[in-house]
Formats: sequence, C-alpha cells, structure tokens
Amino acid sequence: MDFSEKQGPMNPGPEKRKAKGHLKSRLQECFPCTNSWFVRTDELDLENQNPGVTGAPVSNCSIHEMRNKGLNLNEASTSNCHLRQSSQEGIPQISDAIHIFYEPEPRDNASLDVFFFHGLECEFEGANVRDAHVSSWKSRGEAKEIWPQKWLPEDFPQARIMSICYDCCMTQTGRQGRFDLYLIAENLLQEITWAREGRGCSPMVLVGHGFGGIVMKTLCIQAQMSVGNKDMDMFLESVRGFFFYATPHLGIQGMKPAAANEGPLVKWMRILDSEAARLNEAFTKLWRARRYRWTIFGLGEIESTPGIHGLRVPEASSRFGDNYITVSGDHFSVCRPSDKKSNKYQHLTNLIRDIQRQAEVERNPPLMVPEQTVGVDALINEILVKHMREHRFLGFSGMGGVGKTTLAKLIFNSIRAKFEFSCFVEEIKQFPGTKDGVKSKIWEKMRCRGVPVCSSSGSSGEGLWSQVTGKSLLLVFDDVEDPMHVTLLKEIAHENKMEQSRFVLTSRNAQRVMDCGYDVHTIRVDFLGNQDAEKLFTAYAFPGLEEAPERFRELTCRKRRVYVKEASLFRTVTERI
Repeated sequence: MDFSEKQGPMNPGPEKRKAKGHLKSRLQECFPCTNSWFVRTDELDLENQNPGVTGAPVSNCSIHEMRNKGLNLNEASTSNCHLRQSSQEGIPQISDAIHIFYEPEPRDNASLDVFFFHGLECEFEGANVRDAHVSSWKSRGEAKEIWPQKWLPEDFPQARIMSICYDCCMTQTGRQGRFDLYLIAENLLQEITWAREGRGCSPMVLVGHGFGGIVMKTLCIQAQMSVGNKDMDMFLESVRGFFFYATPHLGIQGMKPAAANEGPLVKWMRILDSEAARLNEAFTKLWRARRYRWTIFGLGEIESTPGIHGLRVPEASSRFGDNYITVSGDHFSVCRPSDKKSNKYQHLTNLIRDIQRQAEVERNPPLMVPEQTVGVDALINEILVKHMREHRFLGFSGMGGVGKTTLAKLIFNSIRAKFEFSCFVEEIKQFPGTKDGVKSKIWEKMRCRGVPVCSSSGSSGEGLWSQVTGKSLLLVFDDVEDPMHVTLLKEIAHENKMEQSRFVLTSRNAQRVMDCGYDVHTIRVDFLGNQDAEKLFTAYAFPGLEEAPERFRELTCRKRRVYVKEASLFRTVTERI
C-alpha cells in the first residue's frame, strides 16, 4: 500500500479513510503485544506524501520491521513516522519536568497554580514521547489549540498554568521507559516544590488524564509518608483540587499480557494488580480522613476507543469521589474539549473557580461584624436576590449607630468573591482632598481576587485604574458626607463600563444616597422594634437561650408600662407649654 498520492485537506476522499482503517488493522495484526488502544486513527496524517502518524506511538519497533510485515511506507514517510509530533511549541520551562503554559506578570500576583499531568504513551523507534505534556492537551476543534495555554488564562488571569513532563513511555528502551512510579513521583515532588518556592500554601489544582491521575495520587502518598517534612506538609495543605480525566483507579479493561519490553509503569494499569490496589486504598484513606481540604471531580468516557471493543476505562474504574459524571468521547478525546462551551472544559473551570473563591476568602478574611445580629437575614436575602440584580447602586441612609455599616459589610462579605476587584472604604469622610488623592487612597485598599493590587503609589495612577475597566468591581463607600465622594463613585462606575459591577454607599444624609441617580436603590435603616430589640438583648445577656427568663420579661413589661406612662405625661406637659 502506497500513501504517496496527495489528498486535499478539505476533501480527503474515500482512499484516505480506507488507508487509515487499513493501517490501523495492519498495526494490530503485526504487533499483537502492543496495546492497540494507543493508536489514534482519527489523527493519521496521510497528506503531502508523508503519512506522519500523529497521536501516541504504538510500539518500539523499527520501520524496516514494519515494512517486512507488509506495511509499504515510502522513504519520504519513514523519516517522520510516529504517533505524536515532537513539537515543543516554544513553551518556556522551569525545569525538564515543568513547562509553563501561562503565568501572570508579575509572578507574585498569581493566586493559584494548576498542574496538568499527561498519561502513558508508546513510541516507534526514533520517535520522542516527551512532548506528551503538550500534545495531550490540544483541543479537538479546527484550531488544535493547547487549550490550557489558550483558554484558561482568559478565564483565570491570576493563575499559573503548568504542564508536567515525565518518562511516560510504556515500552522499555535504553533511553526511555526505565523509571518506576515511585521514582517518578519522588522526582516530580521535588520539582514541584522547587517551582513553588516562596508560594507558601497558595492553592494548587492537579489535573490528570489517564495514568496522569495515578501519578497525582502517588505524589500525595509520597508526601504523606514524609513525616515531619515541612515542604511535604505544605504541599499537601496547598493541594485543593483533583480533576481526573478517565483515570483508571481500578485498572484498565482489556489489557494484554505483558510484553518482553514492557515498561515498569504499565503494571499499575492492570486490573487486580496488588500494588495498584494498595495505592488506591492508601489514597482513599487519606482523602476520607478529611484532614486536607480536597475537592475531587472525575470525568469518565462513554464512547468506544478505536482499536478495542467497549470502553478503555469503564465507569467502575474511573469513578472516584463524590463528584463524577460521564461525557461524550473516547479515552483520548475526553480530555480534549472542542471549545470553551464543552462540558469537558466547563466542569474543570467550575472546580478551579470554586477553589479560587475559597482561597480568596482565606487570604482576605471577612470584614468584622457584630457576632449577634437580629432582623437582618431576611433583609440581606432580599437585597441580594432582588435589589442588587436590578440596580448597580445600593444606598443605606439613617441615623448614626443604626447598623448601616454592618449591613454594608455583611453584603460585601457575601458577594465579594464573585467580583474580580473589590474594595471596602470605611469612613471615607476621613479622605479629604482632591479626587485624584482620594482615588490613590482607594487604590491602596483595592484587591484583585483577594490579593492587594499594589502598595502606596502616591498618585491616582490612571494607568493603574485602567486595570479595572471592563472588569467586575465591587466598591463600597462607607459614611459619605462630602458630595465630591458621591461624584467620584459615579465617575468610577462610568469608567468601569461593566454592567456586572456593583457600588454601595452609606450615609446619614439621605440626599447623598439620592445623588447617585436613577439607578440607585435606597434603603432607610431605622432602629429595631421592641421585639427585635428584646431578641438582641437576650442574645447578649442570656447566650444560648432563645428567650429571656420569665422574671426578666415581667420586669421589662413593668418598665415598659412606666416608660409609656412617662412618655405620655411628657407629651401632655409639652403640649400645654
């Protein structure tokens, strides 16, 4: 069979499809020791007189052996015959093991780290499988983008996105496939620790496809065994999420008997392997102990993988943890979404977003409010569900001490994690001066995803404020007296140009709230009524009791009657005067 005839990319024709199917069947016939589900026939490159087969390589065999078996490959094709192209895509790397898909500038602004672990691969002679850390994560769309590098920074600009590279060759040669799982995990643990130097316990999310998920679990087991090692303790504390793409926790269905040149990693994929079972049990115990704040999510495949009958990793093996779903796709496409709307991508971003919000709250503790509050829960719920959805501005007015600031803080604590930028300016009346001077003071308090955006700059820094344009912003001005502060708040809202942004102010002067314009919802805060006041007093005077003792309530009733009688007498006297 000769593949030298060129086919157009837009019209492959039946010959190309036939060639793909025939090549797949011939590879399986010629090399029965090879796990045939590593052949990606949907990515065979049969164009430009060069059948450079892309995907994971199939066997550590020679091109001459393939030709002797009956596969007629021309000389132009043999120089590039492998199942995954070895392009590094110009990706920078921290070390041989850690490659950087993206990191924010400056690096200290990173709020979390996301690491991607690829699965196992096979190779032809002369081919390089060390680019699996790149090619495993290419999208299924026409663009064939490295989606963690292209898409995740758009949704998480404050995250560092990195890909792990390790010896993933299934067949053992003189240069690859020689390391066992524990040695790989030990080396990667050190590499990741060095890459995160100075990051403290900032959160990490580990994402693995296939065998990459087993590597992730082994990292945690190795770290947990290092009793008293502060770096390892910090590693376990930092891990917040695991995302498994079709990881065979209980082994792979249909694994063929071991080949003579099989690498030491393959046994961990076999069903009923005792060491693999012990590893899974150890990780399960570590997770169920709930010592660490781990969130686990798994995706399983539901379509047959080319080259085998049935699923490669069935649900019984890929299911782990409380959060698990199956998605359309075979074993190779399950981690390769076609676009950002794909549920293969959406579920991962939901996990990262939840972990990011939790980390923001931990980095930036909630504003202090009184421990005992009465009569505010229903009001807060109404404000969040109704008023703040319909209005960009929210204003509280009322006498001093009635609870305006407390309400504003409760709202700020409840929703700040939903905004990229947030700032609570307490007692803004203490910031006199020009608008630029006040903006400079506000910017010093501004946080992006819970991280302070800068230190004191000494100026308003229009270039700095431009970072907020088009980004969701939650800004609160507390205790407003100066009309200039209201004008400034409106100008910031106008320059922000984001409908999702929200602006809150409190003032003793109701007119200051009304000055915000037509898009403000105003709330008049009054003193508590008798019933709520009694509940509040009881909460502080008699903690743990739902209502005050009977003798106390009788006493308050008598005092209340005396107060009403005296107040009535006072009104009568003043009317006569």
